[in-house]
Amino acid sequence: ISQVYVRVQRFADLCQTHCSSRSQVSTPMMALQSALSLLRCLSVLIPVFAHSNALGTCRSQGSSFIQLQPALNHATSEAQYTPVAVQKQMPEAGTGTRDIMASDCPHLQGGLKDFTGLLAGGNQDIVVPADGPYLLKVSVTLRSLTVPAGAELIFDDREGLMLSAAGIHVLGTLRLGSPSCPLRSQGIGITFTGQGDFGGTKSADPLDTKGLTVGDGGMAEMFGVRYAPTWTRLAASAAPGSQEVELKQQVDWEVGQEVVIVTTAWTDEPGNHENEVRKITSVSGSRLGLDRPLSYGHYGGPEYSAEVALLSRSITLQGDEASEADRHGGHSICTSGSQCRFGGVAAVRMGQENVMGRYPFHLHMLGDVAGQSYLEDCLVRRSYFRAYTIHGTSSSRVSRSAAYDISGSAYYLEDGIEENNLFDFNLAAHVHIIARLSDYDAGGGQGGVTVRSEPGRLVPTDATAVGFYCTNAGNRWVGNSASGGFSGFHFPTVPKALGLSYAGNEGYEPDKQELLEFDSNTAHSSGKVWNAHGACIYVGGRLWESNPGSGDLTYQTGRSEARQSGRFLFKNTKVFACRKGALFWGTKWYANKPDFMLEQFEAHDIYRSSSQLGETYIVGAVISAHTGNTFAPDLPSVSEGFELYDTDMQTILADVTFRNFNRPGDVCIMDMTHSNIYKPQGMFHSIGLSFVETPLAQRFRHVHRYACKSYHNDPCLNQCGLCPGLAGSSQLANMIDADGSALGWSQGEAILGADDSNDETNGRTNEWWRLDESCEHRDTWGFWACPTYGQRSVVSLYILRGTISSTPPVFGTRTDESVSPIGQLFHFGHNERKLDVGLAGSPMVTGPCCDIGWYLHLDGGALSELTIYLDQMVTTGGLIFSTAYPLGATLTVQRCMPNCAPVSLGSALQDVLDAPGTVYFVDDKGRLFLKLLHEGNGYFEAGGVKQLRNSNRWVGGKGIRYLVQSSSAGAVAFNIPAPLTDIAGTGTTTGTPTTMAPTTSLHSGASTTSTTTEPLSTTMAPSCTAAWGNCRQSECCTDPRMMCYEKDQYYAQCKSSCTPGINPDDAPEYQTEWSCNVLSDSSVTTTTTSSTTTTMTSAASTTTSTITATTIATTSTTTTTTTTTTTTTTTPTTTTTTTTSTATTTTTTTTTSATTTTTIGTTTTPVTATEITTASASTTTTMAPSCTAAWGNCRQSECCTDMAMTCYEKDEYYAQCKSSCTPGINPSDPYQTEWSCNVLSDSFVTTITTSTTTTTTTTTTTTTTTTTTTTTSSAPPTTATTTSSSIDLSTCAGKWGGCKDSQCCKDRGWQCFQQNEWYSQCRRSCPSDPQWNCQVLMP
Repeated sequence: ISQVYVRVQRFADLCQTHCSSRSQVSTPMMALQSALSLLRCLSVLIPVFAHSNALGTCRSQGSSFIQLQPALNHATSEAQYTPVAVQKQMPEAGTGTRDIMASDCPHLQGGLKDFTGLLAGGNQDIVVPADGPYLLKVSVTLRSLTVPAGAELIFDDREGLMLSAAGIHVLGTLRLGSPSCPLRSQGIGITFTGQGDFGGTKSADPLDTKGLTVGDGGMAEMFGVRYAPTWTRLAASAAPGSQEVELKQQVDWEVGQEVVIVTTAWTDEPGNHENEVRKITSVSGSRLGLDRPLSYGHYGGPEYSAEVALLSRSITLQGDEASEADRHGGHSICTSGSQCRFGGVAAVRMGQENVMGRYPFHLHMLGDVAGQSYLEDCLVRRSYFRAYTIHGTSSSRVSRSAAYDISGSAYYLEDGIEENNLFDFNLAAHVHIIARLSDYDAGGGQGGVTVRSEPGRLVPTDATAVGFYCTNAGNRWVGNSASGGFSGFHFPTVPKALGLSYAGNEGYEPDKQELLEFDSNTAHSSGKVWNAHGACIYVGGRLWESNPGSGDLTYQTGRSEARQSGRFLFKNTKVFACRKGALFWGTKWYANKPDFMLEQFEAHDIYRSSSQLGETYIVGAVISAHTGNTFAPDLPSVSEGFELYDTDMQTILADVTFRNFNRPGDVCIMDMTHSNIYKPQGMFHSIGLSFVETPLAQRFRHVHRYACKSYHNDPCLNQCGLCPGLAGSSQLANMIDADGSALGWSQGEAILGADDSNDETNGRTNEWWRLDESCEHRDTWGFWACPTYGQRSVVSLYILRGTISSTPPVFGTRTDESVSPIGQLFHFGHNERKLDVGLAGSPMVTGPCCDIGWYLHLDGGALSELTIYLDQMVTTGGLIFSTAYPLGATLTVQRCMPNCAPVSLGSALQDVLDAPGTVYFVDDKGRLFLKLLHEGNGYFEAGGVKQLRNSNRWVGGKGIRYLVQSSSAGAVAFNIPAPLTDIAGTGTTTGTPTTMAPTTSLHSGASTTSTTTEPLSTTMAPSCTAAWGNCRQSECCTDPRMMCYEKDQYYAQCKSSCTPGINPDDAPEYQTEWSCNVLSDSSVTTTTTSSTTTTMTSAASTTTSTITATTIATTSTTTTTTTTTTTTTTTPTTTTTTTTSTATTTTTTTTTSATTTTTIGTTTTPVTATEITTASASTTTTMAPSCTAAWGNCRQSECCTDMAMTCYEKDEYYAQCKSSCTPGINPSDPYQTEWSCNVLSDSFVTTITTSTTTTTTTTTTTTTTTTTTTTTSSAPPTTATTTSSSIDLSTCAGKWGGCKDSQCCKDRGWQCFQQNEWYSQCRRSCPSDPQWNCQVLMP
């Protein structure tokens, strides 16, 4: 099948080529080529017929059709590409001046005097008299020419008419044609001869400069034939050996003229490029014949195609042939008070390298010209210094022009004060760096290198020469294309006016000016020189003068001081053959927002589409890892489509298509996890993503980087023993898929959060982003994917010691161990879902909100002063935050927005839930509960997505924060609160419950059994350390078989034995002596399981109850409890059983208010309905001591207490209870020895064959009254239904599973909804989709 597929696609390719070439056959050779192409395309079908029987046999084997994916070729590329960048293009043939009827021709007017009458001999200095216009009709050679005020010199329209001179100074008028009467004859122009002032002091005399100077009051008009278009693009690829090319537009070019076919490879340097110059041998509409075959292939595919530019004009300004030796060509300059209008003029061998002001075309200090000076349809070829320079000039334009083979930046805004100029439909190609640096990376950081003016490179930015150099964004760029150079377009940060423009503009700030227009521009074949961050379009770098106005320039190539202007909007932009398509380093906080916007953006054959800092978005884009361009051997071999930044960003991608990310290493979107201290908030959203020829596994990538190998100088750097796990930014990595399109699921919006686990984080972080049981583990991506149900968000806090009233230094340094508490955050009700706090001295945490409460447990106990900054927080709902304080402590809480106000003490948790962040509550366990809420926060919006703003820690110089003060501090119990109500409508979110068998009471009517299981709550000695952990501070161990043995004053470890001296099993970097002093023995772990079983009778077969998010139950209940305790002693041969029964009757009465007071012992505590249930019945169970806890050493026990764990062997000395194992060396293991991964045993089971004592408690509760529910919220109710029939849940479908046959779902709150007669699915609710009939199926 694959052979057939490839051959059919090849047939399509060849036939398309034939069809494109079958017309306009003008030579016998072209006819033969056309015939051969048809034969080739027909011949490939022959093997297809040979495979037809096999294909029929394959299909007869079954009904499923398997579509194989062969290597991408041109046909598949075109079929699956839909352009989004609709680029403007210049008008085609017929819109120029080649065929117009000439009128008002200067050289045809009456009364003209013959210029030759002024000549008395050779090598003269001629001054044109002011007694009438003079006409030059024959070629002449002069030493100099002056056209004084009042004088006028006109060129005749005569083939080969050339004026040669060392210098020309125009104070009157110089005319070569006019807009309505272009000079049509070829070879007309001016040749600049000699060396001028080369090698000496720069001359102030225009006649000694080897160029044309138009002075104050002077005017120069030059109009040759304006060919249309001056450049276009290939309509189809041109293969090596081709002597004919097809263009996208019809052209009016002429036989004998020269063209350049621009490279579509990545490399474009003077000695290594694929630009090709050829003469035209035939022109027929959009088809050109060439004088020689092409040496290289030039791509002309659906995504992008090579530019083809006309390199001939009827008027030429040129340096003499001797200019090449010293790169000192001619120049033209229009100075203050003059007017210059050039159209259809070529400049060849022009520009004087490293001589300021000596450029091919130069509008110099003209001020605002109101469109009266311009350059259109021109050409610069083989320039030694720039092409088109706009200097101190505003409201001019450069249109439909081309620049090829240019040293230094081509289209150049010089001093940064130039405004409202238009650059439209121009081409820059083959741009060369001047005095290339030996190193652009300086170790790979963002700052790049610093370059200063020097004799070999007068302007430091020419070390990064570009096609379009844009020192002031307040201009317009439309329809331009740039190939080659350091970048195609460059917008450096220029804080003050430069050079001559500084005088009189001292207060002007170029980098404050906002972009006027950037539309339909293309950049390619650049960004290769800077290995770390090279880009085809670059907004960054900084250029300044240490002494303003001096011309002594300094340039930092990389990230430097941020820009003052935002709102960079690029529309219909296309980049290809780049390292990065676009690079934007961001703006200052006060810049107008958004900072950077890409709309209708395309990036093809790139390493990375864009890198954009600040408040940015991409709306409407196509990003191709690779295309059908097989000609270029140097295109990036791996593509990372889009990389998130590390912190303080706001980024949205909307309606983006990723294509062809199917090679090893390709990935569409990846996070940035290179730091412990620069960590992400909830700062990335996507919506409307689509994927073409991209495997699911390559849509996302979570990058695992180690904390001790971070990119920043923090306490973990190179301290792999101290910080053996993953980086802090890795643990917080997250994205939001706003519509589920990236995930490819039907559950709507989702949070993607890092799947960093215990064995990757030294046991400190685990499943932090696993929000509930409906989450999916996309392990090939490295993320948990969890639905938001339209209500969840990502929020971010800074948690600091002390009560802080002004911006703390740690916001700048990002790390400070003296103010960053160390501990862990836990999801309410889940001790297995946790996050390390304080790693590397970072106080920042990010996580899910708002149905998931956060419980903070600090390693060193409660703090007397705590500040919680709401860096990114929801505006409604709020995050429920809890932390414990010593019993009897007096608390004071303030809410600062940013000015502070007291937070009042509530009488119950419900008071906190109901209030807008202005109430706190402390329960009988000493747990403080707060609702963190920032009603004044805003949103960043783009593409239909709203993203919470971050960086609110800076607001008002104080920050949005809560302050907590306690009268006492120190050790507190580890006591995670019960989970909050599950917003999905399934009651409470359960952890790892021990479910007890429900009790069923049978009556004459139908029986309904309802079982409520509370989550497992594990109470451990809060300051004790897990197996093999560092117990230097806690001095105790959670594992009863271990002791805390001291190594030295800095380290101790929980382990089973210790031998004083050096342990040879320690990693080489830790080969120091053990003292083996016992700091303390181990502690005991107690597991408490609570369960309530309620049996109700009803005449109906189904009971329906309504649950809301904030429902408080009020109950009057009489409960009879019978407890049976069975003690069993088991040996291999005998069993003895003793049974004791006790009956107890207890009456509990509650009220119908929003809060309920329950007396526990001698303590009266307000609790919610959830807590009443938790307190109703409890059992204490001692786990089998012979098995090992999660992540502990199970070498001796050979079993694990956690059912999800397996005891994997490392070697003869060590084994560990963990969820998975890969043989070999684990790079995150502090002890780099190999794992055998032999399974010693599976997890702990309830049947024990060794001598064991097992205590089992069974509680049966019969409720004789009903429940009255008081609803305190208007949230829509969720209806839960229980049926009386007995169902074998093992036969039912799981979440999102197909339930057509079983007609039932095993998960509570999920129902089997029918889509049609062929398909049904287990879901929480039925989608509002007309394709679903939503009938609920029941067995």
